[in-house]
Amino acid sequence: MAPPGALGAFVGSGANFQNGASLFIDLTQKAQNSELEPVVERDRELDAMIEVLCKRERRNPMLLGEHGAGKTALVEALAQRIAEGRVPQSLAQMRVLAVTTDALSAWTPTRERFETLAQLLGTIGNSLNLILFVDGLQGAAGPSRKTPGQDLAGVLKFAMQVAEVRCIGAALQKDYEVACESYSGLEKVFQTLHVKPLDGAGAMAALKARREGLEKFHQVKFADDALECAVQRADGYLAEKVLPGKALELLDAVGAAVKLQVSDEPEEIIEVRKRLSSIEQRLASSIANHEFEKARFYSDEERKEQNNLLRLREKHGLNDFPPLTVGRDDVERIIAKWAQYLYIP
Repeated sequence: MAPPGALGAFVGSGANFQNGASLFIDLTQKAQNSELEPVVERDRELDAMIEVLCKRERRNPMLLGEHGAGKTALVEALAQRIAEGRVPQSLAQMRVLAVTTDALSAWTPTRERFETLAQLLGTIGNSLNLILFVDGLQGAAGPSRKTPGQDLAGVLKFAMQVAEVRCIGAALQKDYEVACESYSGLEKVFQTLHVKPLDGAGAMAALKARREGLEKFHQVKFADDALECAVQRADGYLAEKVLPGKALELLDAVGAAVKLQVSDEPEEIIEVRKRLSSIEQRLASSIANHEFEKARFYSDEERKEQNNLLRLREKHGLNDFPPLTVGRDDVERIIAKWAQYLYIP
């Protein structure tokens, strides 16, 4: 389901948008390719969001919730439902495209690019059944607009009101209130929906649903007691986030730390891991500095070294060994390390 017309060059993985490519991420396509994580415990919020999208007026949901509450996951769940054909007929042919305001601002520093974006968003509504998910929409509505690219809220409002493009926004409650004060038009096009944190049982269900993806990425096994500990202990840490997000972040950190325990690997594998670590740091630095040509280069180098690592592991028969099992003790060790080095109270 490739996007037609001018939009096609703008849709991709989202890793590079220096020249307009991959500015938008096609979540519906990712859902069809089974590339999205499963979402559980969100049926009520998902149904409410679908109801708003099916309205005639103010059919643009604004998801309000704390960091880690599951706003993005909710939109990914919508894309999965569309891919599975489990939505009302009026949404059945929709495609969900995701973008962040940081990406938009980075891509539109000049008047020419800003006008290109405005023209694009003003015309695609006539050629596509589109739902645009803008993460961090409140950042586009600040009172200071020194460059054209910072007046994104006006362009998006035009796209929704004139081109009839449905839009889903995601924001913190306090940030959205500030945005509405500086750009009152937002309240006229968005219907707010509150995404509340999951409780302990809900967070545990979310972690179990995402366990397979974490295990595949980190090449480890997460025991049930590791998941339980992550939910219990995350409440005392990562105070700026809520469940299930901070428990998932904790497990991700544990999975990464467990890899450091492998000390009996052959020297050539250790050297590949060192090169990978260096490449990953340079890749992150390039992205942070908006040096996207360099980022593409380092991304290719990372992929080559990952393939090299897999080949060497097969050569030494390391893939024949069962993966490491991550348990409660591993989670406790990460908590202790964070308390020591990150000054967690």
